[in-house]
Amino acid sequence: MAAELEEPGRQFPNLHAIVDRIAPAVTGLLDTDLRDDPQALMREAVRANIRSGANQIRHSSSLLEQLIAEDGLYARLAALQFRDSPLPPEEPASGPGAIAQE
Repeated sequence: MAAELEEPGRQFPNLHAIVDRIAPAVTGLLDTDLRDDPQALMREAVRANIRSGANQIRHSSSLLEQLIAEDGLYARLAALQFRDSPLPPEEPASGPGAIAQE
């Protein structure tokens, strides 16, 4: 995929929308020492995006907010890792990458 993104003249109409949605969750990481460790930066960027997505889901409806507050509903998101992923193996989705009610 990375090689395809670098092809001159190739258009990806939805790429900017994806980047615009992810950027707020991960931009601050570039101001940390992680900027010098691409593998750690990628891992933490994925986790930051997961936390952002879980928070967005938690507040996407008043019904969900009520169920979380009153009934202990959890909003969990996890990262899927594919065989050819550049990310190192991680703990299972129920570990630190899983997002639960705070």
